[in-house]
Amino acid sequence: VNALKQTDNPELAAHGRLLSKKILHVALVMCKSVPYCIFSEQSQAQASFVELSLARLIPRSLIRAFIKMVMHAPQSGSVEDADAITDLCRKVLVVLLDLCPKVKDELIQILCSLLAVNVSMGPAFMSDLLEEARRSVGAGHLEKTKGFPKSRIMLDNSPDDSGPERALLTMKTEVYWNGDHLRVENPAHSTPCMNFIVTNKGLYIVDPTAYGYPMKNPSVVKHHGFVEITRLVKGHIGQELYLGLGSESGGHEEFMMIICHRSRERDQLLGKLHQLCLKSGFLPLFEDTFMKEVLGRHKVPDGRYELATFVPKDTNPLLVVLTKTGLLEFVVYPRCWKPPKDED
Repeated sequence: VNALKQTDNPELAAHGRLLSKKILHVALVMCKSVPYCIFSEQSQAQASFVELSLARLIPRSLIRAFIKMVMHAPQSGSVEDADAITDLCRKVLVVLLDLCPKVKDELIQILCSLLAVNVSMGPAFMSDLLEEARRSVGAGHLEKTKGFPKSRIMLDNSPDDSGPERALLTMKTEVYWNGDHLRVENPAHSTPCMNFIVTNKGLYIVDPTAYGYPMKNPSVVKHHGFVEITRLVKGHIGQELYLGLGSESGGHEEFMMIICHRSRERDQLLGKLHQLCLKSGFLPLFEDTFMKEVLGRHKVPDGRYELATFVPKDTNPLLVVLTKTGLLEFVVYPRCWKPPKDED
């Protein structure tokens, strides 16, 4: 933490960022590995074992240090490293909030006391943390309802499909299947969108607004194994991603358009899917040329823009694009999207 504060010494600050990322990564591996160490077949005894173990491995002093890393990382000069430190810290805290209920209140107090002095990032960090914690709870219940036992120690997030199924990534998304919007059961819900969950065995589209979710109803809308994915297409807009999937009849390729709520989440999802799909063999990774061409024909030269974001709608999403000359709005028709050709 002290190294991160050395804004007048770039080399020392760089070492501080690197060390912070390594420490947080080790902490995350420990947090995710402990639940797979079987102490007892009784759920209450196992939960107590996990909580006590994490309390010893990740003490309060270390939690404070993690949050201070997040606070000082943006001042050390690298936006990319600061984002990585923030993301790793948030993931560690999400696991602790989920698996250590007895220290939840104390953990929130620590967060509030330290982040209160940083009004520029505190509210955003807390909001993202609590939202990710809610998604993590849903993913955890999905694991339990599917009945995959935690039968062996998992030491990392390696794409190993031979053991118990476990959630690796979860995020809020808008999903379009062959151009049709997959709508949630309850549009009046506080978060009326689909959860996209990636496990070590496949991907799930889950409706968190469904009645009884997640305790009584995991509400899985779609499920696909990695072998079904025929290609990944990185969208021209930072939030979008396209999955090519083999049709049930085997006659043609079907497409799923995924709009993440944040650009960095799209990149995380794309990287994780590509890593996992490679286990099934060679998987083409394409760039979306169609959206670039369409924007180029509508006052966006060469498809280049300063900022762009999707606004979810009931049927077709709205795309807002900021260029050097002005602000443009487009209605996007996912059904009209065309995949890149093999030579692209």
